[in-house]
Amino acid sequence: MNNYVNQFKPELSEAWHLDEQNIKVKGKWLWSWNCLDEGTRFMIANAITEKRNVNDARQVLQNALNNVEDAPEFLITDGLRAYEKAVKKEFGTRSREEFAVKHVRAKSLRERRQNNNLIERFHETFRERDKVMRGFKSKVSAKELTEGFRTYYNFIRPHQALNGLTPSQVANIQLNLDRNKWLSLLKRSLKSR
Repeated sequence: MNNYVNQFKPELSEAWHLDEQNIKVKGKWLWSWNCLDEGTRFMIANAITEKRNVNDARQVLQNALNNVEDAPEFLITDGLRAYEKAVKKEFGTRSREEFAVKHVRAKSLRERRQNNNLIERFHETFRERDKVMRGFKSKVSAKELTEGFRTYYNFIRPHQALNGLTPSQVANIQLNLDRNKWLSLLKRSLKSR
């Protein structure tokens, strides 16, 4: 299903939110990076890494750019220094006219003008699932589950903030899934093989 839905390019807003959270894998802490569109709440990309350095931040940005047609005008992150260099490296390698991205570093969750609360809220939603599992058995299973959760979040789960629509519907990916969205999406993905 993940491969099937990844072929669709969402129509996104001008601002993306990027953040990382720690997850437990075989008793060791790893990092789950997530990139979320502000207007549609569409989870654009994710990545699992062992560290929080520039190359790790670049990995999630590369995944995000592979999943969309256009880059955002604004990329909102927290104060992690790795983001600044990663944004310069990823968006600096492309045509300046096509990818002129303004990097906004939110100072705190409570800052009124620009904050990263949307991605922090996603992390709470993901943590509800992660907490029940009490960690992952391997980096591979963590990667598979986070990608599957992204599919669920974007295509199955209706959002109250989106008037009961899914992020994919708001991002103009109209799959017109049946009442049982999981089953309908599974059948479509199997037919597309």
